[in-house]
Amino acid sequence: MTRTILFVDDDPYVRKVLCSFLQRTGYEVLSAAGGHDALNAARGFNGTIDILVSDVMMPGMTGPELAHELRRQRPGMKVLLISAFSEVPIAQTEGWEFLAKPFAPALLLSRIQEMCPSEDAGDPALTPWEMARDRMREARAQFAHYVSEYDRLAAGIADEDPDRKVILRQAAEVRRSTLHTYADTVRKFAELSQQKELSA
Repeated sequence: MTRTILFVDDDPYVRKVLCSFLQRTGYEVLSAAGGHDALNAARGFNGTIDILVSDVMMPGMTGPELAHELRRQRPGMKVLLISAFSEVPIAQTEGWEFLAKPFAPALLLSRIQEMCPSEDAGDPALTPWEMARDRMREARAQFAHYVSEYDRLAAGIADEDPDRKVILRQAAEVRRSTLHTYADTVRKFAELSQQKELSA
């Protein structure tokens, strides 16, 4: 069964990159630029929205305000709030979690999978070493994709265009985050490989 995500962020670059990434990994994604857009998107969607992923600080309506409103309509929906401000007070509500920006797309995916596991998720035949290997390969592919995206943006951005320079800085941050995620998966894979050799 395909899970549905309602992704809300007023930053168009962040919204485009992360929504495209989540769609490529098999999710149905409803995208909104703010709280009122998200409410309209939810009203127009007849299926189940499994999880709301929303920025905290947005014009007009904050992420927590949006989450409270949507949870009244869809009480089973999970909530993942995201923000660059790690000190934002988040209500300790069941089904709510928080992820600090910046983060690699792979980390967002992992958190969503933990909160809303697919019915067919997780092959019990896979060993921890095999799962670490697969995560490392996925992280490497994501890093390569966002390096390519950064290079493409850098090639087309003029120094005198401040708006485009902001987009380039955001792309650089995503690239840096995916590199950190890839390095972490390599470290974990190496540790499990060493344990595997010692137990052989």
